Amino acid sequence: MSTSIDTTQHQNYLQNAETEFSRLSQQVDAYRKRAQHAKATFSAVYQVELEHLSVKRNTVQRKLQRLQQANNAHWNELQQDFEQAWNELNDAYLRAIASFERA
Repeated sequence: MSTSIDTTQHQNYLQNAETEFSRLSQQVDAYRKRAQHAKATFSAVYQVELEHLSVKRNTVQRKLQRLQQANNAHWNELQQDFEQAWNELNDAYLRAIASFERA
């Protein structure tokens, strides 16, 4: 019985994670478009931030895919890895937006 509850909880978690990843990914893309139209003097700074965001986004996507394929034995470990990567991406995005808005 607990397996079905765990499976349901895992599915709910994954659905929420996928939704949030999609939302943040769209925000990163929007930032990319804004940065491309920024003044040339700031372009190099934004390019570095965009590359950093792209690497972090790819990492989150890989960890989400691993989590989607996880069995119960590895779920908690992979969930922690995903959440750490997610937090790093979210923090990097917030720093990039703050930097962009200060410019």
